[in-house]
Amino acid sequence: MISFLNIYISLLALGREAASIQLQDALDRASSSETRARDAEERLVTEQARYHALEEQLNASQTRATDAEAQSRDARSQLDLQTQGTFPILPSIDWLTKQLPTNSRLILVMIVLVCDQYLSYLQLQLMSTPINSNKPARTELEHRLTRIEQALHRARDEIFEQRFMSAACRRSDEFQVSRVLGRGDNGMVAQVKCTTPGFLWNDKPYALKVCFNFDLDTNQARNAYLNEFIELVKLPSHPNIVRFLCEFVDEIHDNIRPHLPDAARENSTITHRDGTQTNRKTQFFVLEFVEVSLSRLLESRFAPPSIVPHRMVATIISQVGSGLRHLDRHRLAHRDIKTDNIMVETRLVDATTNEIEITRCVT
Repeated sequence: MISFLNIYISLLALGREAASIQLQDALDRASSSETRARDAEERLVTEQARYHALEEQLNASQTRATDAEAQSRDARSQLDLQTQGTFPILPSIDWLTKQLPTNSRLILVMIVLVCDQYLSYLQLQLMSTPINSNKPARTELEHRLTRIEQALHRARDEIFEQRFMSAACRRSDEFQVSRVLGRGDNGMVAQVKCTTPGFLWNDKPYALKVCFNFDLDTNQARNAYLNEFIELVKLPSHPNIVRFLCEFVDEIHDNIRPHLPDAARENSTITHRDGTQTNRKTQFFVLEFVEVSLSRLLESRFAPPSIVPHRMVATIISQVGSGLRHLDRHRLAHRDIKTDNIMVETRLVDATTNEIEITRCVT
């Protein structure tokens, strides 16, 4: 009788312990679900705030581009008055730069390429030219105004391009890989074309960065590089700083996997116990494409014992220094300056000697 009672008591204790364990498991699952729900809400709020800020920035840039175009029309009207005998004073460069936005890349490029010598040069030329023989001055000014208008059209196109890609380009399988530009420990960069339906620049090349943060979950993978992306998006545009277009987290599809390094390719899928496989998710960045890195240019054009021309050295130092100074003014550090991370655009100077010059450096 005592033995039966002991067994009964032991069974009751085991039942209570099992029930306690089940209850604790249920509480843990509920707590985990609440934590995931809160994380999802926080991510949603972060995403909404980020895209709202980007939308406001793009709207402001578009408005300022429209204002700049109006200034261009006003300048053309003043030119018409000049030819009719009236000789108004053209606006100064200080006045023009105050009217134009400072956080739009193409507006800044327009200021650098056009407005730096535009008004001061043409004012002197027009003031020294008799009113009855001002046809050459008018032709030159019209040429300058045409360049301004073309820059404004490019600014509008880039604003629409960035807005579309930030909103619609969210899948890695919508990018067609042309070639791999570089690989590193933390990621790979490939030249791609965007095939998203409705995209207007299907033939335009872009640089797609694939981050190798496979050991992180989706939230960790996004946060691993998201702060850097947000800081660069908020950074005022500069001609020597690479332009970021969009960021997203998606699976590594078959259009990307063959181009990954061997180790990254093996880690790009998850094999489950039943033998099925699923694609891992990682973070992607889309940047503007610049044709070649400085290291590759130097290796192909100026391998030892060749000497890099002094003028090219001065161009590289001045433009890279200008970009780093822009970052420093906004309290940002590059942390990885090297020739592999400096991209350059070139143009052919002499076809007979195959001489080139660097027109732009970005980092």
